[in-house]
Amino acid sequence: NLQIDQQVISNSTTTPSWVVSKGSNASITLNNDKSLSLSNWVTGDTGVIVVTQDSTGGHNLSFADPHTFLGTTGYTPSSPAGAVDVLGVYYNGSRYYITVGSSTAAGDTITINGNTNNNVLTATGNTGTIQGETNMTFDGSTLQVTGTIRSSGDMVAFASSDEKLKDNILPISNAVEKVSQISGVEFDWNENQETYSGHDVGVIAQEIEAVFPSLVRVSSEGYKQVKYEKLVGVLIEAIKELKVEIDQLKQK
Repeated sequence: NLQIDQQVISNSTTTPSWVVSKGSNASITLNNDKSLSLSNWVTGDTGVIVVTQDSTGGHNLSFADPHTFLGTTGYTPSSPAGAVDVLGVYYNGSRYYITVGSSTAAGDTITINGNTNNNVLTATGNTGTIQGETNMTFDGSTLQVTGTIRSSGDMVAFASSDEKLKDNILPISNAVEKVSQISGVEFDWNENQETYSGHDVGVIAQEIEAVFPSLVRVSSEGYKQVKYEKLVGVLIEAIKELKVEIDQLKQK
C-alpha cells in the first residue's frame, strides 16, 4: 500500500485525517490545535509528514490513533511561527510508531544530502538534515534497492510465470542426470560475508553454474549467487523421470 505521492492535509478542522492512499508523504499547517487521525493504513505502511506552524505559531498536534513515539516520550511541535517538524510513521497493523526526524524554526533550512530524483529520504539523526539514499530509489512503481533487505517478518511475493509470457517452452531434459551433478550440502557460514551466520543447508553456486549457468550471477562483492527458486522446475522433472523408471521396474 506504499504511496509516495505528496498530499496536503486540510487544516479546516481540528480533527484532520491523513489518508495514506492519497499519499504517504504529507504536510499540514497548524492554524490551531489538531488531533490527527490516520486512515487506510495497512501493516507495513510507512510515511513522512511535515508539520508547519502558521504565522502565529504555538499550536499543538496530537495523534488520535494508538501510537508510540520512538526515542522520546511524546511530541510537542516546534512552537515559533513558521517552525517546521518532520515526522516519520510506521504502522505494524495495530499501532503507529512515530519518530521526530528533524525540526527547524522559521528561517532555518533543511538540507537534503543526495537530493537526486527518486532517492528515498531517511532520517540522519541531525536536526535540519535528511539523507537521500542513492542505494534505494522509488519511481512511483518500482522500489530499487542495492544491498541487502532484512525483514523480521514474512516476505510475501509472487513471480510472473504466465504461459502467455513465455516462448519456446520445452520440458527440462535429462533432469535426473543434471540433478546428480549438483549437491545438497550443509555447512557453516564464514566471515567472508556479514549477511548470514551459523549452520545452514543449501547448494554450491559453482556446481549449479556448471549445469544451469542462467541460475547463477556474481554479486557486486564478487561472490556467486543462486536463484534457488528456479531449481523447483528441475526437481519436478527429475521426480517425473524417476517415477517412469519406477513404474517400468514394477511392470517387470
